[in-house]
Parts: sequence; C-alpha cells; structure tokens
Amino acid sequence: MSIETADQVAGRVRTILTYGLPSDYYKTYRDEVRKAQIADMKTMARKFMNDVPVVIVVGRADKAESQIKDALPDATIVHYDTDLKCLEKDTTFCAANNALAAAGAAPAPAPAPAK
Repeated sequence: MSIETADQVAGRVRTILTYGLPSDYYKTYRDEVRKAQIADMKTMARKFMNDVPVVIVVGRADKAESQIKDALPDATIVHYDTDLKCLEKDTTFCAANNALAAAGAAPAPAPAPAK
C-alpha cells in the first residue's frame, strides 16, 4: 500500500502518456524487471553501450587532470580549446575530428517546431 500525492499521480500519468506506455505499466513494472535474464542484459549492453567508455570533463584541465589520472590511470586524455578544436597531435581522436571539420561537417539542424 502506498500513499500518493496528486502531483505524484499526475507525474505517473504524464510519464505513461509521454512515452506511450501501457496503462498498467506501474502495476506490472516489478514483474517485468524480474523477467529480465542476464543474457537479455548482455544483449542490450552490446547494442547500446560502447566497448570503450567515453567520459567528458568540462573545466580547467590543470585543476582536474591529476584527479582523472588517479581515478582512471589507463584513460586517454584529449584536450580541446574553447572552440572545440583538438589540441593534441597524432591521436586518433583528433584525426577523426579534423576529418569531419575538413569535410565541412556541421551539427544536424534542430527540428522544425510543431505546428
């Protein structure tokens, strides 16, 4: 048994409507989670996760770099300037970005507003 406020109920309804979930989503959620098998999780991890994780840290490198090296000693650290230009020489990360820039690649435009 649980006690919910009107805001909590409204939030659950909003989530169901926003994501097109079935109306019994919250009633069946635990049972559905319990059905998940390790093989299912591994399949989804392979589908949606990179083999090599990427961590982006924004801020002053001189303040954070030593802590990053302590926490992730095998990490490759690539520095960018404030215009997102790679400052490293001869790294595959910068080479990929330079190729995109040379090709004139630009971010995808924002979708048009709905009418």
